[in-house]
Amino acid sequence: MSIACRPTNGVSYGLKYTVTAADALAGEVEFDFRLSTSTYRFGLVASVQVLAETTSIVTNPADLAITYPANGVVNVAGTLVADSVICLLAQAVQA
Repeated sequence: MSIACRPTNGVSYGLKYTVTAADALAGEVEFDFRLSTSTYRFGLVASVQVLAETTSIVTNPADLAITYPANGVVNVAGTLVADSVICLLAQAVQA
């Protein structure tokens, strides 16, 4: 599933996203920080933590993979569990 996101300021992004059953089945969530589908000139570097929904304990899956399919887009993949929370921080970098 692709999630459209809005920046928190000009170059830094932060969000908490609760994984849905559909996300868990797909095994990935794509976060799209572009404000439109036009060309986005900055790449991103991201840090991701996955938290257990009820305890907020870090439960990053062993196969967690963070990729950048396009400038302004972060893909989080792995063995995701419904109702866990993805905490993502991203910083724009010159592509």
